[in-house]
Amino acid sequence: MSDENNKNQENEETRRTSGTENKEDANVKAPPLEPKNKGIGGLHWVFATTGLVMGAVIMFFISASTGLEASGVSEKEAVAEAHALYEDNLISPSTAEWAPLEDTETEYLGDDRYYTKSYVDAQNENAVQAREEFEVWYEYDGDEEEWVMEDWIVTN
Repeated sequence: MSDENNKNQENEETRRTSGTENKEDANVKAPPLEPKNKGIGGLHWVFATTGLVMGAVIMFFISASTGLEASGVSEKEAVAEAHALYEDNLISPSTAEWAPLEDTETEYLGDDRYYTKSYVDAQNENAVQAREEFEVWYEYDGDEEEWVMEDWIVTN
């Protein structure tokens, strides 16, 4: 029984000296808390990513506003001018059936210059209706108040 009493006393002693009940432990101060990672943390990445995405969206809208809308010429007008300029290259312009607007690519290049990629179905030298794909670079000459073709190519 005395062994059992000794074990109980040791357990009692251990419980009293462990935790904050021990006077020596009560006087010991805990070290100050510091962040584990001193680099860019989780929230910083969220803010940085959000900033980059917002910047890209803003740049997209700025660059989009420098297109045809910024030139003051509608896409329909620019394409009509491209057709009028390219028509001189056709053998039989009266048979021309131009591509619809949705099948035509037009860009404003700046400085009153434009680019159009499209196609036309028209009679060739054999009087056969044939499709001709073309690209045209042209500009508006404000001094002369006329459209001028800079260059063109047939792509098929």
